[in-house]
Amino acid sequence: MISQNVKDVFFPFNIYSRVIDPDVLQADADFLKQHPDAHLWIQGYADIRGDIFYNLVLSYRRAQFVKSTLVKNGVNEAQIMFATGWGKLYPACQATDDTCYQQQRRVDIVPPDSM
Repeated sequence: MISQNVKDVFFPFNIYSRVIDPDVLQADADFLKQHPDAHLWIQGYADIRGDIFYNLVLSYRRAQFVKSTLVKNGVNEAQIMFATGWGKLYPACQATDDTCYQQQRRVDIVPPDSM
């Protein structure tokens, strides 16, 4: 249910405290508030540029930003079972161009059984 109705949240390059489309994050919060039994994991990612440690920290901060924004917008914090960053692990695509890099700079909101 979550993966069909909640969209990924995308970030600008080197930013963790602002999303590209705030309406997506608000729509995710609205959906999750309407489904208080839905539990989720929040997983942050970064593009392949930068070193491993930097990208892990950046992706973690992105996940925490999304978590705090969802909670501020009324999502019950108990629904969020896990929020972490995976850095450049699990890339959304393999190309080395700006379009692919943008797809990698994201936070996924997924059900716990999806990993």
